[in-house]
Amino acid sequence: AEMDGVVGSDVLAANAALLDCAGRGDWVGYAALCAPDMAEEAGVAALETDVTHSNEIADARIDLAGKTAVVEYVRTMRAADGGKVVGEVRETRVWSYSEGKGEEGRVGWTNVHFVRLPL
Repeated sequence: AEMDGVVGSDVLAANAALLDCAGRGDWVGYAALCAPDMAEEAGVAALETDVTHSNEIADARIDLAGKTAVVEYVRTMRAADGGKVVGEVRETRVWSYSEGKGEEGRVGWTNVHFVRLPL
């Protein structure tokens, strides 16, 4: 159970870093945390909207199964100045841990899938 807490913290840190990159419009950083096909889709969508914002996360829950983690939370997006709420969604992200042995050679947690539903 203690190890699950450490792993969970690592996954939540990766998730926070990914959302921070998205909020700042750092698509290179975002792509580094995503599976290649996800990064390409997200980057194209992000470039089309060209919006930077801050993120607030609430009601986060994490489920771990081996080298896979599912993180679910409510995400509130605010204008870049931290003012007006520009959106609120429930997101579920699936993360996979790699030891750097695959084609990508990545070590650490990679976001491999996500679902976003409006609230």
